[in-house]
Amino acid sequence: MGFFSKITFKLWGLTRGAELRKFLYLAAAGFCLFGSFSPLKPLKESLFVNMVGSGSLWYIKTISAISTFLIVMLYSKVVDYFSKQNLFYVVLAFYVGVGLVFVALLSHPTIGVANTTVSVDRWVAWGFYLFVESYLTVMMSLFWSFVNDVTTASSAKRGYGMIMFGSQSGAFCLAACGSWMVANTSLYAVRVPLLLGICMGLFAMLGFFIWRLHQSLPPTQLTSGSSFYDRTHAPVGVLEGLLVVVKKPYVLGIFSLMLFQEVVVSLMHIQQAYLVENTLGLKSLVTNYYFNVNFMFQLLSCVFALLGTSYIHRKIGTRASLMSFPLLLATAGFVYLFVPNLYAVTLFIVLLKGLHYAFNQPVRETLYIPTSRDIKYKAKAWIDVAGLRGAKAIGFGLSNLVGHSSGVLGLTVIGLLSLWTLMASVIGKTNEEAIRTKSIIK
Repeated sequence: MGFFSKITFKLWGLTRGAELRKFLYLAAAGFCLFGSFSPLKPLKESLFVNMVGSGSLWYIKTISAISTFLIVMLYSKVVDYFSKQNLFYVVLAFYVGVGLVFVALLSHPTIGVANTTVSVDRWVAWGFYLFVESYLTVMMSLFWSFVNDVTTASSAKRGYGMIMFGSQSGAFCLAACGSWMVANTSLYAVRVPLLLGICMGLFAMLGFFIWRLHQSLPPTQLTSGSSFYDRTHAPVGVLEGLLVVVKKPYVLGIFSLMLFQEVVVSLMHIQQAYLVENTLGLKSLVTNYYFNVNFMFQLLSCVFALLGTSYIHRKIGTRASLMSFPLLLATAGFVYLFVPNLYAVTLFIVLLKGLHYAFNQPVRETLYIPTSRDIKYKAKAWIDVAGLRGAKAIGFGLSNLVGHSSGVLGLTVIGLLSLWTLMASVIGKTNEEAIRTKSIIK
């Protein structure tokens, strides 16, 4: 065993040549994907707050849910006409093209970031927010759908850690790059469009690694590898996917895991935006804060993906892994309950985002491996795209009821985390039983 193989075995349990090459390509693809939108997440938040104001966040989230539902219907039709590989190229071309249009718009001296006026009619900020939101959800769903379709359950426990390390390395590098670029307030109006252009260039490279994956690996490495998995492709209709989610308890459980998380995220995001706007003065400080938070959780995510993701998942199993995440967040929730300031909210957000990308998401994605084609192709598309946007809108709607009271907010979040932990236990147990008995979840 070579030196590199020894390292990959020690960190992730990967030793075989073809399997190792597959996850190296997927990790490189993840580097490009996560790296490309890492700076865009804080950028969309800060630009919207600076150009439109935090008071309109609930409205943009609601609009995002509606617009993403329409995108799902379009996505469903496109899936019927293209293979998974070609679908990557079509979606890549679309988002790169639209992204370059926003590079030009944000560079404009009147309607771009150089204009410091805060107004609800800053439509470029509204459009950019919707662009980034759909970009994140569609591409994340497409990427993981592809990964789940070429990986067995046992291989996923080894290789998903490497994928997330590559992904979070890209996110960390671009987060650091973004933080450095926006730190100079005198060049803010110039560097924001430039940063978006860099992200679009990196995003375009994703297609190259997907192409290399298909060119250099045997077909046996591009399959789920188990005959009991039904992998026959079927048209993906948004209403069909919704019916599968409603009728199948296991799929409804997966949706509930995402729902609890997004509601908690939305509640804390609104509180974060409120405290940022009332604690920090200069708009440049707001942008720097969001990029610094992004840098911190990307660093945490990158380190954990390297040392903890694969090891913990293999050691304690899927059920315990799913439960550990909301239990840890509950600890941070109690901290906020007793110390309700921006620092406590920042700690919660860093833990939530950092460990979600490095640990919770790859574990949750393995839940789809032992499922039928209806679940894998129809339900997952609905959950990841339209369901995700809808969950965010529910969360932001609930935030209007909860308000900014730290006591009410803290108790609400802890209650949701308790329900999340209970559901994670049930779904994790079902998944482990299906893997153990090599049965398909229908």
